[in-house]
Amino acid sequence: MAGERQEQMAGGGMTATLKSAPKAQRDQDSAAETPRRADLAVILPCYNPGAELNWTLDSLQDQGVPFKLFVTDDGSRTRPDYRSLLKDFDHELITLGENVGVCTVRNESIRRALEQQFDYLAIIDCGDWAHPTRFERQLEFLQAREDISAVGSAVELYDDDMNYLHDYFPPSHDDSIHRALFYGLAFKHPAMMFRASVFRTIGLYSADYAAAEDYELVRRAACTHKFANLPLVLLWKVESLTSVSATQRTNQLLSRLKIQWTYRDLSKVHCWLGLAKTLIVLSLPTSLILRLKPVVYNKRAPRLQGS
Repeated sequence: MAGERQEQMAGGGMTATLKSAPKAQRDQDSAAETPRRADLAVILPCYNPGAELNWTLDSLQDQGVPFKLFVTDDGSRTRPDYRSLLKDFDHELITLGENVGVCTVRNESIRRALEQQFDYLAIIDCGDWAHPTRFERQLEFLQAREDISAVGSAVELYDDDMNYLHDYFPPSHDDSIHRALFYGLAFKHPAMMFRASVFRTIGLYSADYAAAEDYELVRRAACTHKFANLPLVLLWKVESLTSVSATQRTNQLLSRLKIQWTYRDLSKVHCWLGLAKTLIVLSLPTSLILRLKPVVYNKRAPRLQGS
């Protein structure tokens, strides 16, 4: 399945040979200098995972820096052979007896990573594909910029049939990110890497914001922390019709509105515009929003050589 999805993604900009290229060839895409050995935990929640889990694990095996993988199974009805799938990883597998949702699942993994004194935490979702240099580049950036607490990247998006949709090309700098946060989450959450100190200072995901806990976490962190996005596609993601954003759209938008009001600054025009935008989007049908996205997100993000 992973190989098939690689071939299908070639049309959107990701070549079919990226995963299988020899190490010497992939190294051409690597950052100029390898960062010092970092203490990195990778957070991967799973629920009823199928072949898409193999796809994500394949991409993680190609990362150029060491990490420990925290996999939390959220009470899946059928579970894969995790022992076989994870045998080549430094990992910790957490299996929950019932389905509790991604908020609790991520919190459990992060809590264990913090207990084990990891310095950095990267987020990824089951079914995502990370560029082989994603972790290396994000770690190098955070190590060079001690003022930045979390970094994301541009993301290439596909539908369930692996047809290219559009790029998500977020703002790169802290001031523009903070402005964009008045409108919504200025990141694709699974493309983010955090300093562990963020969670130690502000706490974990809140269960009070259904389907928008990632947005609330970042808004809370934005009160005291700075952010950045690398202007490169470092993650490929499927925007599934069964995703939380699709199946819980109304709840997510209502939670977004609640978050915008909680972290409001009524002296800023972008605060008012962000509230207005959410109210307008709430009134529009999902089918129209899906048609508008390729128009709104029509800017292509830079690619690394060979991707």
